[in-house]
Amino acid sequence: KDSTVDGAFRIIKTFWRFLQREEVVEHNPMDRVERPRREKRLLKVCTEDQIRKLLETINTKSDYGRRDYALVLLLADTGLRLMEALTLRRPEKLNTFNAAMRREVREVFASVNDDTEVRCLVITGAGDRAFCAGADQTERSDGGAIPLDEVRRHNRDPNSSTAKYIQEIEKPIVAAVNGVAAGGGLAMVLGSDVAIASDRARFRVAHRDLGMAAMDALGWLLPRAVGKQRAFEMYATNRIVEAEEAERVGLVLKVVPHAELMTETMELARTLADGPPIGLKMTKRAILRGSTHSLEEYLEFERLAYQNCYFSEDSKEARKAFLEKRPPKFQGR
Repeated sequence: KDSTVDGAFRIIKTFWRFLQREEVVEHNPMDRVERPRREKRLLKVCTEDQIRKLLETINTKSDYGRRDYALVLLLADTGLRLMEALTLRRPEKLNTFNAAMRREVREVFASVNDDTEVRCLVITGAGDRAFCAGADQTERSDGGAIPLDEVRRHNRDPNSSTAKYIQEIEKPIVAAVNGVAAGGGLAMVLGSDVAIASDRARFRVAHRDLGMAAMDALGWLLPRAVGKQRAFEMYATNRIVEAEEAERVGLVLKVVPHAELMTETMELARTLADGPPIGLKMTKRAILRGSTHSLEEYLEFERLAYQNCYFSEDSKEARKAFLEKRPPKFQGR
């Protein structure tokens, strides 16, 4: 919480000692690490196995420097493919959003696009019970932590939606759904580009039993994933959708055993981080436009996307690599 450079450096040292204790990184004296400036982040290159172990450790450890509720790690493997991992950290409350966690998560989302080093964002929840069970309702009732007039102001502002923040991220997003995903948590799953679910995951709209219409942009996101009839049925009955059905109807890409969730997620994240950043960004835009624009409007965008990609350095590198029979090395230029 200390915003000074000294405070930030102490947090980094605490986190580094934690990594050494868990044998995630090799011991390396901190006196060989330069004092970081505020705009820089300490990056330790890790192997893929170390990344998996670190992400698994996140779910059970809490004694290192972090934001209060949104833990962010900048990860890389030996090929310098950078991935940012966001863990929602309120396991005792099923990782529900309170005001502070919502603010921290939006800060992370807003920063991802600006960080040219990050190629992929992974989102998961702390603990084994929940990915995110939506909003903490104790903050939204009389006597709660948030005044009702503030709740009203927040809900009148369409730009305040977490779903809008996640839709504006132009890097690939992979959700590792490790448990319950309800309300705003379900919206985060659907706002991701790919969702992989544990066999323990469960899904629910949840708003009906609060006397609310479908919120958190679920009235927009859910029909695009499962169709209008099923989306309405999920809201109107408020039933729990188990992991197997979620895969069948298109809420998630696939379901894996709980113990293999982070392994599968990081394997996919690594593949995405290896891809052409400009091409991936344009494809995300194209898919979104394809669901909201006419064919003529979409084809106009496709022509612009083609020009942006074809004349990029990455496209030139890809063509050269093809002729040289080697994998391309994309730089995002």
